[in-house]
This record gives sequence, C-alpha cells and structure tokens, in this order.
Amino acid sequence: MKDMNLFQVNQHLRAIVNNGFSADLETGELLFDESQLNDLENTKAEKFLAIGKMIKEKEAFAKSIKDQEKVMAKRRKYLENEIKRLKDWALSNMTDKEKFEDAQIKVSYSKGSESVEVLDLETLDPKYVVEKYTYSADKKALKEALKGGGIIEGVTLVRKPSLRLK
Repeated sequence: MKDMNLFQVNQHLRAIVNNGFSADLETGELLFDESQLNDLENTKAEKFLAIGKMIKEKEAFAKSIKDQEKVMAKRRKYLENEIKRLKDWALSNMTDKEKFEDAQIKVSYSKGSESVEVLDLETLDPKYVVEKYTYSADKKALKEALKGGGIIEGVTLVRKPSLRLK
C-alpha cells in the first residue's frame, strides 16, 4: 500500500466504504476489515505529511533565492552607480571632436538626442499638463458592506482555502 499514489489511496478508501462492509444478518451489525482501512488512512497521512515537508523545503529554497536576489540587487546597483560615475567623468573630460579606439573598443563623445526635462511642473501652463486617473475598488469597504448584509452588483465575497503548515 505504501507505493500507491494519493488518488489510488482515495479510490481504495471509497471502495472499502462502498463495498467493504458486510452485515451480520442476525444482529444487524455492520462488519468490515478495519486493518485495510487503517493501512490506507496511514498511507494517506504519510502522503500528506510528505507533501507538507516538500512544501516547507521549497519555501525555504525560495526564501534563499529571494535573499540572494537582494544581495545581487545591491551588487548590481553598486556596479550601475560605478558605471555612471565613470561615464560622467569621461564626458566631463572629453570634447565632441575626440575619439579613442583600439582593437577591442571605440570611445567617442556623442551630443545625444534632445529631450525635455521639466524642472517645476507647478509653474507650467495647464495646456502642457496631462492628467492621469486610476481607479481601484475599495475592497475593505466592500467586504464590510457585504458582511453587513449588503448586496452589491458585480461583487461577491469568496473564501479561498489555504494549506496551513507549521
């Protein structure tokens, strides 16, 4: 029974419940082989415990990856800042006529494309300002209203079961 998957365990449990009972015709007592049922329940418990352990292991692994992402993000940010400082230094020490080249790289000054930099949005003429609006549902207020007996079209209160591991 140990090598059964969870689906097979549940199938066997149903079969025992549906077919495994017999009745003593004299007493009316229901009889069944309890050892089979106990073995299947133990197998089912082992499967769920194994799943729980796998989940905990994968959560720990995901957390270690997340921690490494934070460390790598700090390293990346440091390198990006260093790159910016090096570019700024090079730009401040080159003229637009200078070019430097060897077998691996070519370094030259570029004027770049024109772009607009807004220094103070508040002082702009309103014709140069674009307003953007975003809307989202106030889920907390909706939940309170629904729990209070309110009926709101297009909204429903749902409960999503979760697996608790300790």
